[in-house]
Amino acid sequence: MSNKTISLASISSQLSDFVDRVRAAVGQKRRPLPDTGTRRRDLLAAAALLDEFDPNALSEALGPAASDERLADAEALIATCVPVAQSGGVRMRRMRTTPRRRVVAQLVADGVAADAVRRAEDELGLPVNPVLAGYLRGTSLPAADLPASQLAAALQAYEVLRDLPGVPDTRAEAAEAEARLDRESLLQTLRALAGGRFSGRARELADLIAFAGLPRRSAGELDAEVRPLLVHGPGGMGKSTLLAELLLREAVLGIPPRCPFAYLDFDRRSLSIEYPATLLYEALSQLAAFYPNAREPLREIRARWQEEFRRDRDEPMQSSLESAAFSQGRQTGRFTFEFSQALAGLAPSDRPFLLVLDTFEEVQGRSGDYVAELSGFLADLQSQLATSGGPRLRVIISGRIPVPELGVRPYPLGPLAPEAAEQFLIDLGVDRALAPRVVKQVRGVPLTLRVAAELVTQARDEVLAEGEFDGLHPIWYALQDAQIQGLLIERYLGQVVDEDVRRLAYPGLVLRRITPDVIREVLAGPCRLKFVATAAEEQGSRGRHTPETLFRALSREVSLVFRERDGVLKNLPDVRVVLLDMLAHGGWAAKMARRIHRNAVTFYERFPDLESRAEEIYHRLQLGQSQKALQQRWLPGVERLLRESLDELPPASQRILADRLELTGELEADPRRRAALDQAGWERYAARRAERQIKLNQPAEARTTLREREERLSGSKLFALEVTVLKHLQDWAGMREVAARGLAAAADAGDPKMAYELGRQLIQAILLSRDLTGAPRAIAGARGLSIKGDPVRQLAFELELDLAEIRVAQAAVAPAREPVAFAGALGTTEVSAAIEERAAWRLRELMAGPRAWGFAGLSRIAAGLLGTRYPELIREVVRRYGVAEGPLNPPRRRLLCRALVTWDEISSANRRRPDGILADAAGRPTFDQTIESWWSQLVDRQGVVNDVINSLSARFGLPDNALRRFGELFRMPPETEMFAPLHTHLLDAMTPHDLTRFVADELGEDLSKIAKGTDQRDVVRQLLSWAHEQGRFQELLDRLTTRNKPVT
Repeated sequence: MSNKTISLASISSQLSDFVDRVRAAVGQKRRPLPDTGTRRRDLLAAAALLDEFDPNALSEALGPAASDERLADAEALIATCVPVAQSGGVRMRRMRTTPRRRVVAQLVADGVAADAVRRAEDELGLPVNPVLAGYLRGTSLPAADLPASQLAAALQAYEVLRDLPGVPDTRAEAAEAEARLDRESLLQTLRALAGGRFSGRARELADLIAFAGLPRRSAGELDAEVRPLLVHGPGGMGKSTLLAELLLREAVLGIPPRCPFAYLDFDRRSLSIEYPATLLYEALSQLAAFYPNAREPLREIRARWQEEFRRDRDEPMQSSLESAAFSQGRQTGRFTFEFSQALAGLAPSDRPFLLVLDTFEEVQGRSGDYVAELSGFLADLQSQLATSGGPRLRVIISGRIPVPELGVRPYPLGPLAPEAAEQFLIDLGVDRALAPRVVKQVRGVPLTLRVAAELVTQARDEVLAEGEFDGLHPIWYALQDAQIQGLLIERYLGQVVDEDVRRLAYPGLVLRRITPDVIREVLAGPCRLKFVATAAEEQGSRGRHTPETLFRALSREVSLVFRERDGVLKNLPDVRVVLLDMLAHGGWAAKMARRIHRNAVTFYERFPDLESRAEEIYHRLQLGQSQKALQQRWLPGVERLLRESLDELPPASQRILADRLELTGELEADPRRRAALDQAGWERYAARRAERQIKLNQPAEARTTLREREERLSGSKLFALEVTVLKHLQDWAGMREVAARGLAAAADAGDPKMAYELGRQLIQAILLSRDLTGAPRAIAGARGLSIKGDPVRQLAFELELDLAEIRVAQAAVAPAREPVAFAGALGTTEVSAAIEERAAWRLRELMAGPRAWGFAGLSRIAAGLLGTRYPELIREVVRRYGVAEGPLNPPRRRLLCRALVTWDEISSANRRRPDGILADAAGRPTFDQTIESWWSQLVDRQGVVNDVINSLSARFGLPDNALRRFGELFRMPPETEMFAPLHTHLLDAMTPHDLTRFVADELGEDLSKIAKGTDQRDVVRQLLSWAHEQGRFQELLDRLTTRNKPVT
């Protein structure tokens, strides 16, 4: 108590001093040197009111101080900050939210907040955050009145002020600011794509408007079934510009908009066609921004989906390739149904939902399998929207080449017609008399025309000002569009007034990112740049620069570069393509570019962060370095940062990066290219495509991919993939044969991990085959295989074989309809005691070994099977590993709860105490709560239950009668391992109508309430997950068997 009193008294004294000092400081021009503590509090208070600042400059603004004091204050401030941007070569910072809230709260509590704002603005001339300033003065600024440029900073300010005593509630304003920021972010993207005044594509725009059904010319519903429209053409034709103009002109006409819409660019890493629900997830965010009345419900849906995606990511079973195919995120129909219901509340059926999918070549480049996946997804979305009574789906896709397998209506986009091209130039500022001459010479590609217009309107020589390009390039008509663009840009660069900027721009713009440090250390030598040391020297040096001033001069060339949020300069994508094409033709600029690439490697390899490593590897790729050299520097995640630059690289480097990015689209489309691959390259391709096909529930297609070649490298990954595919296809004999070959190959290659996994798959194939006559012989044959070089895995493999032998013996006395894989709960009286004794010994050896934790799951299964004869094994497994890993489905939760209740009752009875002695020891809060409800509540806390059981067993012991219950839990069959073959069986054995009748007749359920959507593969996925979650999976399996539809 006394310590707390002293602390509070100390704080009170400091705050009182702070108040007196701030009040006394008002109106003073010169102040005496403050004491260290007071000056530091001043510094923190000023920093908390700013969105960004230079700590050293801020410290100087507060007045003089001893150098060591000023340094200590700046270090204390930096400790509360995060870097936000670089301005003029100076690293800017912002105070983190938590310390910022603490400082502002103290200002409010002391009653000096308004004084602090006034002093920061009037005396120190600091740009205080306007939202903070308004609230702290008592005159809050509505979020609706804020300029778009201040919205991000306003959101941070609302978070700082949230729930502070004495400050009005900021939540409503924060929600408004967030919605506006979301809208502005999308609108900014669309405006940038539209590029200002729209011209030249009036006919095409009218066609797209008519396709979308905007505006409506007659009453009534729109057609429900309309094929997607694919706008396709080479780069530079203005596809994205056209789509952006369509949305800006016809959809975004107010709040709410004329019709629901979403613009999704496959360049964004957050979109995954492997999980089509991510497209709807992003669309929800855009819809929430433009429909304020529905914002909260849409955000709630999105938050719930995000949690499901997170569980998928964290779920241990998702490490299994075949299990990932049945994850929650792959059950697209559920998400599509909920999305369609939400959309029905936004617009009626006489309006379209306009879904624009840009940069579709990204999907095509990754794999043609994803094209088919998207086609099915769009068909399901269209059907469910029509059923919901909401707006009708209209999909416009933008790509570079036709995609016939997508089932779309193609809409090619070519060069502008002469009249449209002339008007395009006139709208860009070219004189009407010159426009026909320019079009005649440079043709109708919009990008080429835009560069030509830029050159003509800024020309400072007579020939160019008159549009006489022929006088400069007599062979003009023999050139390709890209070469014409190159010549135009070369002329444009010649017009840049500042000689140093011109040298920097070409070939310096081969760099993806430019900062003052990059100019100084990477570009100065190759671009022959000479710098002055200070800004003062620059004043008298007749135009000579510092790196910082040259950086600012380059930033003003907006036709070449743009500034990223972190302050870095990047060159415009279209211009970059042309510049790199110019360099590809060799010459002096190409030699200089290689020097720049080498300098960049040296510069970036000093930094450990992922972004710097990506730049280093980009320049290594441009230099054509080998796969081996790159491997030593590669970091996971680098490939994602390099994806946008794939087309810029030399062919060999493109292949290296495409391999890293797992892009197989071109190889899929060209058998000759696949045939030219060496075996290692082909196996990488086949593995990636087969993995993708397995995840997409396409096992037959995956088998075709893997069997394109019979040869396998030593220790090939393809053995395990083929075994998985054959399991999906219920080919047990093939599964056994490939697993045995793969195990032997992996053992010979010195890969014990793969050998063990293939051994496990071999055993699983034996059990799934239900060949009780041949199984003992197959198990005996498997015992002749060995996992060389890893005695621990060899022991685990032999234990798995013992357990398989026990299961086969159990199945021999089980009812004929009982699948072997699910015979684990049978008794063991008919099983040889010698087999169980041998298995028990191996289990003890495995648990006592150095890598016991790696075999926790196997140990639980073994203890469950052996526990009737050896109950102490269950006790040891519970003590070592706990009772479960990861989430439990309802049957397992109920069984675990029953085991805990039984243990509690036995322990209470043994001590002659009322039931609940264990529950009370575990923290049951009240005697009014039954032990059943308490243990049920604890079981749901997955991260706690194992620790509680371990603690209670050490204190109270685990009696044999209670162990039997835990043994039942361990013997429960691993249902998820049967998802894949059962999925294939249901698809092969039943039509959609048959499946609906089967679920109604045999399970007493309405399939339409269990599974949503029209994609039968997805419907079956949802049914299997439902049966597992509801504890009815075994019932589903039994019902199929009794209807003479065996799964195996």
